[in-house]
Amino acid sequence: MNQRQKSHWLALLLLLFFLARLLHTESHKSITYDEPPHVLNAVQYFQPRPMVSTINNPPLIHALMGGLVRLTGLAYDMGYAHDVWEWGNGFDIAQIFFWQLNTNWPQFFWVGRLTIIFLALFLASLVYRWAGQLYAAPAPALLALLLLTFDPNILAFSHLATTDLGVALFFTLAGYSLWRYWRQPTWARLVWVGVTMGLAIAAKFSGVAIILAFLLMMVYRWWAGDRSKVGAVRMVGMTAVILTIAAFVLLAVYRFQFSLLVADYRFQQAHFSEGHEAYLLGEISLSGWWYYYPVVFLAKTPVGLLALLGFGVGLFVWCSITPGGLARPEEAINRQLRTNRPLPAGWEQGWLLLLAGTIFVGTLAGSVNIGYRYLLPALPPLYIFLGQLVLPQTAVVWRWVTAVALAFFIVASVRIHPHYLAFFNALAGGPDNGWRVAVDSNLDWGQDLEAVGRYLAERGIVDAHISWFSTAMPKRYGIPGSSFLTWPPTTRDLIYDDWFPERPLPGIYAISATQLAGPYLHDAAEQMAWFRQRRPDDKVGYSYFIYDVKAVGAPAGLALSGIGMAMLEPDTLALMTMTAEGNNVSLRRFDGRTSFLWPGGGGVESVWTAVGDGHLPTHPLLQKLYPPTGPTLLGERELDGQTWRYALYQWSQSPIQPPVQAENAAIFGEALQFLGYETAGYEAGRPLELLTCWRVKERDGRDLKLFVHVLDETGALVAQHDGLDVATGELPPGDELAQLHTLSLPDHLPPGPYTVQTGVYDTTSLTRLPLLPTEASRDSLTLFTFVIE
Repeated sequence: MNQRQKSHWLALLLLLFFLARLLHTESHKSITYDEPPHVLNAVQYFQPRPMVSTINNPPLIHALMGGLVRLTGLAYDMGYAHDVWEWGNGFDIAQIFFWQLNTNWPQFFWVGRLTIIFLALFLASLVYRWAGQLYAAPAPALLALLLLTFDPNILAFSHLATTDLGVALFFTLAGYSLWRYWRQPTWARLVWVGVTMGLAIAAKFSGVAIILAFLLMMVYRWWAGDRSKVGAVRMVGMTAVILTIAAFVLLAVYRFQFSLLVADYRFQQAHFSEGHEAYLLGEISLSGWWYYYPVVFLAKTPVGLLALLGFGVGLFVWCSITPGGLARPEEAINRQLRTNRPLPAGWEQGWLLLLAGTIFVGTLAGSVNIGYRYLLPALPPLYIFLGQLVLPQTAVVWRWVTAVALAFFIVASVRIHPHYLAFFNALAGGPDNGWRVAVDSNLDWGQDLEAVGRYLAERGIVDAHISWFSTAMPKRYGIPGSSFLTWPPTTRDLIYDDWFPERPLPGIYAISATQLAGPYLHDAAEQMAWFRQRRPDDKVGYSYFIYDVKAVGAPAGLALSGIGMAMLEPDTLALMTMTAEGNNVSLRRFDGRTSFLWPGGGGVESVWTAVGDGHLPTHPLLQKLYPPTGPTLLGERELDGQTWRYALYQWSQSPIQPPVQAENAAIFGEALQFLGYETAGYEAGRPLELLTCWRVKERDGRDLKLFVHVLDETGALVAQHDGLDVATGELPPGDELAQLHTLSLPDHLPPGPYTVQTGVYDTTSLTRLPLLPTEASRDSLTLFTFVIE
């Protein structure tokens, strides 16, 4: 077996190991933030109707993913009848498509990710081929391939259904095609250059950097070679041909929808000029920082690779200025091609640096600072450039230094598996400290949401508070509990939000790193300050921080109506828990206009009710439940530019003492015990008004409602009221509640007796709860009978 064959076998092993790592990582990582609109664009690409841009970038990668979707024959409903296609953006449409219309959504993401894995293998093979041809030796080719297949930043995006890896591939392919053309110009290669440049731009608009690199190298080659007018005309003509072909390819990928191309381009231009929320080193900015990408590059590139880049650039400069220095790659190529055609000194390696440099310069010029992924196209040329470090003619000391740096690089890559997206090098404090440097797709792109679900399930946690940064739905991964401060923001009603920023209530909190840093949160400095000042109790995949917030102070039960936790003054919490830093409050909610809740169950030591403006009752049956002396405290707080006022009541005992009490312990389904009722009396022509009173017997978990029916002597329904304006799902045993029922009776009731009955039912199954204890099968309780004369 010769050296070339050995090299190919080693390359195959590296590719297989690369593939195995990608497949394993893909199976352990949940849907990331940008994947839904990307995959949606892929599915709709081949639809027989004009495309709708769901990601505002060229659709080449989507076309490739969409082609594989068609080959697999996946069934789906595009949902074109839904009006979201008229008013929504790509993320809105994706929410409907994946989470409402198509239950087989995991299959679409698997196919999309598999497409990107194929492209990653293609990119790795291309880097191996280019380095082998450039240096005419197997060692540089293997080094370039090893660097690509072990770089955590390449691994991070080589299994995600986005365009980031794809543009790196086609940018490199265009650079390779130009290099081959300049070495041996032919018309076929010229056409292929135009095609690949068009594909680079069609992969993502950032691929347009290939044009800048091409023009700069063309000027350099003209200046360093034939400076004649004929040479200039030839250069201009060749450029025109290439750009014309590239433009045609780009338009063809857009299915010749020129208006869509223009709209996407204008959107991206506006995006880059207006900026994007960004976080760097503890600061938040919309316009970004010119040094964002240099800092992120230094923080997220493995130290071993940074060292290799330093060695490589130093060696290249030394060889360029030292007569008789290290043999340059083009000398080996010229010998291989048996040509004496003069080439500009070092132009091949200079071309690689120029390709990488245009990407770096492009990121410096923009104001969108959201991730290392924008630097991915610069990496493959750099890997090839570093192949020079293991050329046979390289000094032994350089090769030893390279081996040491390479060992550190490999160890860092293996240790981070499978959390490649969260990689930060030792200079930045490692992945545990990465969130202090940069977030978003640098660390937390929603990839660990599924892992959070597994973490909670393994520990039997069923009531966690989740703050996530993802377009996937936590319930799709079996995550229980409540959400707070999500991004993209869900419908947030402060009145029904448990979040109290100054003093979080007891419980388990799972907070994504991006949300902890807060670039997308309103008043970010205050929203997560309490957690940022504390070490997490645990972590999930480096991107989720787990906090076990302990109860402080005496346990207090608090019923809220028309007011939310965030609207209460911190001093109010201290008053209820009898300590300055207290947070030991268990919440219940009710609507004070039509109901009442006494939160004295669950072993609390103090019982409180807070009622916001406009929620105090006006009906006498409810008013008499409140003390005639007024509230214990009147409070107010300004939040989001609005002043919220509330009345706070403390209870020494339950005020629910119905004048007509139940004779027996009437319990419905072991959930609610009927205590009694009070009525305002019945007058002809007026509604029947009734207050029923109840006690919670067991924590039921279901959404329960009450019914009150008026039946005639034949048992026919005459009037009814269904409802319960108290959130019953998590009420503890011992809580007591009252509900106002207003029944509109027909104007002309026939004379005779009428019976009033009540009961309880589950709103999900619409089944009544049985009345206990009873020997017969009963699900209602008779309250009283009245007679119409």
